[in-house]
Amino acid sequence: MKIFKKAVALLLAAAMVFAVTACEVNVNTNTGEKDKAEETVELKQVNMLCSTWMEVPTTEAQERVAKKINEVMNPLGVNVNLEIVGLGAWNDTVTQKFTSGEQIDLMHSMDENFPDYISTGAIQPVGELLDQYGPDIKAAIGTDFQYMLDALTFGGELYGIPQLSPKHTWNDLVVNMDIVDEYGLDISNIEKLEDLEPIMLELKEANPDIVSILRSGITFSGITALCTFDDEYEALGDGIGVLMDDTWTVYDYYETPEFAEYCKLMRQWFDEGLISADIGTSSSEFTLNNYFKTGNALWGIDHTTEYSAEVSAAGWEQRSGIRTKVLPLSDAVCSNLIYSTVIPSSSKNPDAAMIFLNELYKNSDLMNTLYYGVEGVDWENKDGFITQIEGTDWFNNMSGPFSMMWGNYFITSPTAGNSADAITAALEFTKSGKGIRSMGFMFDNSPVANEVAAIQNVVDQYKNDLEFGIIDPETELPKMIEALKDAGIDKYIAEKQAQLDKWVEENKK
Repeated sequence: MKIFKKAVALLLAAAMVFAVTACEVNVNTNTGEKDKAEETVELKQVNMLCSTWMEVPTTEAQERVAKKINEVMNPLGVNVNLEIVGLGAWNDTVTQKFTSGEQIDLMHSMDENFPDYISTGAIQPVGELLDQYGPDIKAAIGTDFQYMLDALTFGGELYGIPQLSPKHTWNDLVVNMDIVDEYGLDISNIEKLEDLEPIMLELKEANPDIVSILRSGITFSGITALCTFDDEYEALGDGIGVLMDDTWTVYDYYETPEFAEYCKLMRQWFDEGLISADIGTSSSEFTLNNYFKTGNALWGIDHTTEYSAEVSAAGWEQRSGIRTKVLPLSDAVCSNLIYSTVIPSSSKNPDAAMIFLNELYKNSDLMNTLYYGVEGVDWENKDGFITQIEGTDWFNNMSGPFSMMWGNYFITSPTAGNSADAITAALEFTKSGKGIRSMGFMFDNSPVANEVAAIQNVVDQYKNDLEFGIIDPETELPKMIEALKDAGIDKYIAEKQAQLDKWVEENKK
């Protein structure tokens, strides 16, 4: 499944000895005496490898931001070098650097990469480094986010540091309040999916031309719209082999009674004309936001990371121009960390890397620089809000090149367009959420790679049409289950169960 195993031999050979490389720069420590000599401070180099989902900033911008960062870090004996690549080139870049043994001292990892990084020795344990050089990281994580550290612990060793930001998602119903008020609909008692039906029937009788349910930007599906309302359900990565109860038993999601009942309900609603007839299309023109702009959609199901229903509704109103209300349909849960920070085995200065990382969890000015660039060049402070300076090549539309990917978001300043308490509110929302039981389990599907490909073909063929109610589950769901059996889903489930059992035992779950 993965891309790093061929790099192991060269990587480990290059990383066997952690020689301390350093560079010398002059750091002015003038205390006010005119003849005070500048002292030469030996700096440890920290090469920081970053990806970005935005356009890669220019070399000049990267050097400008690195220089500002080093105004803080040089007095601490650390000199940071930034290298930023686009997400599309990320995996190839990491593979090449691992294979060559090139020095990387800090990089981020997405959850799905952890099994490879650990099994191939590409990254090193960081527990002792954290204890020695990361007191402010530990203070920021505290007890509220301990489950994030636990999720990055494998075989008793900590391999990564969680980036702190809103990671909890919750399912919601996005409601067009203009239609609710026009037709006098009562939405005060909606708590679960089934509560929608009588309201949709009432609206259909009053005006059959108004669409009731639509997909949102994500697929309107059983996994996002039903099972995550249940505290027991956990997707285990791909939503195929899942947890459905309080045991550690892995189930084929598509053979569960819950999935069958959900498909029957959707089929009923589709036949009754309560679901948009074009819900199965993948075209962006049928997204909830675009339908809202027409004023002809009652509601749609979405999920969000916003810290309140009011903030989420404000975002929908801004995008669609429709007066909107958001109703929570599930608790907020954290199912994955998305991005965490790791120290590769090729690091020559892991101590300096942790010293720098520690600053990213306590130093607000440093975090603002990393996220938004240099004050006075890329942004300015207007009444306590970071406001973008036109023409900056570091970030655009108040989104930094790696916002939410490094350090502690909760110590940054609010950006223009947000409320003054946005950061504090996001922190409290995140503290109030919880992590799922299986967080930290990462399935290595390479032993069943052929089965995975065949299973995915079957899922692609049936899943959306069943979950949208387009096809009859009485006849089509048994066909899907049979096709999954032929594709090898039993072998797949057995492999995931074996890996999960081992993970549970090793981590004393």
